[in-house]
Amino acid sequence: MVQWLAGRFRREANLCVVLTPVAFFAGLLGLLFTWWFCFVAVFLGSHAVTGLARLLFDARWKGSPGWEYALATAFFLGLMGEYLRRGTDGLDEFPEFGGEGPSWENAARLYVVTGSPALLLMFPSASAHMILDILFIAPRLLRGAWCLLRHSGELRTIPLEPVAEVLSVLASLPGKLAWDRFPQQFGHLPVDEVWRGLRMFQGVVHLDGGLTLSADLRAELRTAWGDGGEWETGVDGQFND
Repeated sequence: MVQWLAGRFRREANLCVVLTPVAFFAGLLGLLFTWWFCFVAVFLGSHAVTGLARLLFDARWKGSPGWEYALATAFFLGLMGEYLRRGTDGLDEFPEFGGEGPSWENAARLYVVTGSPALLLMFPSASAHMILDILFIAPRLLRGAWCLLRHSGELRTIPLEPVAEVLSVLASLPGKLAWDRFPQQFGHLPVDEVWRGLRMFQGVVHLDGGLTLSADLRAELRTAWGDGGEWETGVDGQFND
């Protein structure tokens, strides 16, 4: 079991190391495209304003050559600062779709008549959240690269023997292990380190009455322990081949 855990954690850690530079360079490329989007927005907006000014007031004002780049950079830095300040909190909230307000039926009619731009104006908050969610892809990738690297380090520092002992007992039981049995069964183990290792398995299920394993993880552990053989549980809760 310890060898199986070591192999699994080592593979996951190596995968995180491989994916870290991929996510990092994808994030850098995403930052470039985000700045380009900011520049396009400033460029089109400035030309629309100057064109309208020429049409209405016959004004022929033209800014310095670099002001559009400076404004786009300021817009870009403001976006990144907003992400660092609050992350993506609130981007999945759409109050316009709850309670009173424009219904989907009216939105469908409006879409048929005017197309998708009208929907963006009909739901301004949802549209802004969607656009921000897209613009925050790049910083999320950079943050993901750091999280992958940190996760790789955590996997390499997990003590294998205590985690293997807990998984062995859980896999050998037909049901759950009650919470009140944990101090008796695992009182000699470092609890914090054990929970840190168990968090790496999605199949560890926390119930109100105790802890158990999913069917998939239980089958995987039994295969790793006894090559798919039948198990019996001894009086001490350990495996008996």
